Amino acid sequence: MKRRGAAIAGALLGTAGVMAWSGLTFERIGARRLQASEEDLRDAGLTMPSQARHHLIDVSDAGRIHAVEMGEGPTVVLVHGITLNVSIFTLTMRAMSATHRVIAIDLRGHGNSLIGNEGVGMDRLARDVVEVLAALDVRNSVLLGHSMGGMVAQVVTGRYHEAVAERVAHLVLLGSSAGPASQSGPQRWAFQSLNRLARRGFRKRAHKGEGVFPGNDMAIWLTRLSFGRRPNPAAVELAKSVTQSTPPAVVAEFLEELFSFDGRDLLVAIQQSATVMVGTLDFLMPPRHARVMASLMRSAEYVEVRGAGHMIMLETPGELVACLEAASWRSRHPSA
Repeated sequence: MKRRGAAIAGALLGTAGVMAWSGLTFERIGARRLQASEEDLRDAGLTMPSQARHHLIDVSDAGRIHAVEMGEGPTVVLVHGITLNVSIFTLTMRAMSATHRVIAIDLRGHGNSLIGNEGVGMDRLARDVVEVLAALDVRNSVLLGHSMGGMVAQVVTGRYHEAVAERVAHLVLLGSSAGPASQSGPQRWAFQSLNRLARRGFRKRAHKGEGVFPGNDMAIWLTRLSFGRRPNPAAVELAKSVTQSTPPAVVAEFLEELFSFDGRDLLVAIQQSATVMVGTLDFLMPPRHARVMASLMRSAEYVEVRGAGHMIMLETPGELVACLEAASWRSRHPSA
């Protein structure tokens, strides 16, 4: 078993090495094609509208959570993944706020949210969301969690189901997973090895005062890997800049939670109806992870987006909005 795990870890690390070597060769060419300006982001609708309402919510461990709100009507709540923030949902908020109340939450340590005295544990992240839902008097909402945000959403609905029974009617898990700890023994061993290497790397970068990625061209190229076919350069630029704004030391702390997460029991306990959505070219949270999640929940629809990667909200925003609108309708018409 250990030999097999070592082989998997070696293959993963070897692949990463080949990709890094290739990146050194092609990063400048790829980065040049994907560069975008602030004007390009504005033209693509990727800047937060001035009418967005900003909230700073004090939570129970002296942390402070930033949330952005737009529109009126049935509520949709959006929770991002590791290294991202609320701005990643700008297209979703613009489209849905015409008919819905849309709230996007910065997880602690990301965007404009501050870490409190209980650190960054997954349970603490979930309690932040529960407290924000209460502070903003959210009722009968659709709760979307992307990537690690999907893991947080699993804790919110699986562990704190009584607290959110009237606040969350439908769950959308977007490009997420039940966690590396839910995988096979060899895969867990491989993930743990990668976790140790990654955390050391991020801590070194933090000590040197550097960003998550080493240099702008490499940052663009590595960000491109999280997208599927033919991404909009402005979308890649937004994802890159958001990631680079997240302190590497914070990322290192979050990795421990992410790599040790196992949501299988939580998924079984979730009582809300759900949608599990994944891009067919998502290499960070592959479709097999999404299928496992859908199979464990009592009422879950599985949706694949052909050609999309890990950033569906930026790659195929129309399909995500249609999914959320359908989920919102079903949450208000459960017997239909």
